Amino acid sequence: MSDLSFQSKALAANAGLFEEELAKREREAVMASFGAHIRHVKQKQLLAIEAAKPALERLVTVCAQKTGQSYKVRELLYSLWNGQAASLLEIVTVDWAIKEDLLAVLLAFGSEPKGEAPFYYDAISDAFERQGLMDWFTEAHRTEVLT
Repeated sequence: MSDLSFQSKALAANAGLFEEELAKREREAVMASFGAHIRHVKQKQLLAIEAAKPALERLVTVCAQKTGQSYKVRELLYSLWNGQAASLLEIVTVDWAIKEDLLAVLLAFGSEPKGEAPFYYDAISDAFERQGLMDWFTEAHRTEVLT
């Protein structure tokens, strides 16, 4: 075998190893980037949940006042809680602070960061239970079903 053909085969083998190493490093970089993205999303979910907890308590306090805004807030939270359709246009008619709290709850709702307590249905029902408003919260639906 000539030196030229041996060198060609050696170069081809080295090129193959180089490509394998490059592909391995690219996979590792993609996985590291994906892992960083997942950690970033989890952190954002945790921050959203921490903002939503007091926001939900404030919204339930608004509901306890039983004003026009209370019924709109109840309708929107009830929609999240059981999936009954509600018009998001109701947000237009409530005070700015209530809008901010509703959006905080919406952002966090359904978040289940791995290893952490989720912000889901129980968060809403527990908040209404703590203020003794669970019957009032579900009252509108019971009235609709009975009529």
